[in-house]
Amino acid sequence: MVKLDKLQRDFTSKVRKVDVENHIIESIITTDTTDRYNEIIIPSGIQTSKYRKNPVVLWAHDTSIPAVGKNIDIKIEGSDMIAKTKFANTDFANELFDLYKDGYINAFSIGFLPLKWEDGDGTQGPDRTYHEIELLEYSLVNIPANPDALGLAMSKGMIKTKEVADLLNVKLPDPTPDTEIDEKKADIIAKEKPATETVNTPEPIPTVFLEITPPPHVLEITPDPEITFDFTYTEQKSNKKEDEINITETEIKKAIDESIKSAVNETVKAIVQEIKYNLGKVD
Repeated sequence: MVKLDKLQRDFTSKVRKVDVENHIIESIITTDTTDRYNEIIIPSGIQTSKYRKNPVVLWAHDTSIPAVGKNIDIKIEGSDMIAKTKFANTDFANELFDLYKDGYINAFSIGFLPLKWEDGDGTQGPDRTYHEIELLEYSLVNIPANPDALGLAMSKGMIKTKEVADLLNVKLPDPTPDTEIDEKKADIIAKEKPATETVNTPEPIPTVFLEITPPPHVLEITPDPEITFDFTYTEQKSNKKEDEINITETEIKKAIDESIKSAVNETVKAIVQEIKYNLGKVD
């Protein structure tokens, strides 16, 4: 008998029990009915001893990604193979669990090595019947319960991530109109906004402090050097009064007053000039 390579056969199953708390599903993964290849697998001839040593449950027979679950019990009941699958605690596996639990997907596929088979005569009955096979693994596969099942699942928000959508070969719904409009507005604003935004800020009105300080020398009162005072006494001859004073006290006071008045006038003039100068700067 010719040795065959690994084969895969899909089976639209029926979920029998669901343990929501522990993420366990019990289902029929294959039966002795004729599949779409017009072949039959006899469940009683399925060997599971090697599989039980590493009972992985894959997604679509893909060994390049982590397993989505593990088998915790597998047995034959009449013409059916019954398996209990415990789903992994990952985002992808959790979404798959919900899809199976709610009936949006209900298909399994077994990967096996044929050991003993019988070909049909091509006229009636199956083309091939597998009497003995070695189970290598079984997988969850994307064969929906009906053509609209996955679309309904997406509309209910059960398919949440792009990773899951890609693996299920479906497209996530487009963003809602409001979200799409907001994204377009944000994109337009980002394109129109210059790299460096120039803000025209009005120049502040300067605050002018008028400080009038007369020059120090103006405040100094210096007696006029041309004004001299002679307070000397002269002895007179016997025909004049003794100790006659040449300048009277009134004249002295008058001279001092005029000198002070002149100095004050000069100071006032200087202050007025300083004020006019500063006011002229402000204007």
